Amino acid sequence: NLRAAPSTDAEVVGKLEKGDQITLIGRTGDGTWYQTRVEGTAKPGWIFGKTLEIISGDPATLPVVEPSNP
Repeated sequence: NLRAAPSTDAEVVGKLEKGDQITLIGRTGDGTWYQTRVEGTAKPGWIFGKTLEIISGDPATLPVVEPSNP
């Protein structure tokens, strides 16, 4: 699930399927959630890091994003 904020309680704003490739644009300070922009959604969404397989780049270099209230 793609969420409005980095929390399992946040609204689901989209879905990803196994094998979908996305570009990460930010992260929470502790690196447990990542922000991405998915085609067809107006705002960036958040995805739980343990559900991802990062195939290139270093996620630690992503900017830390302070989530807004959904």
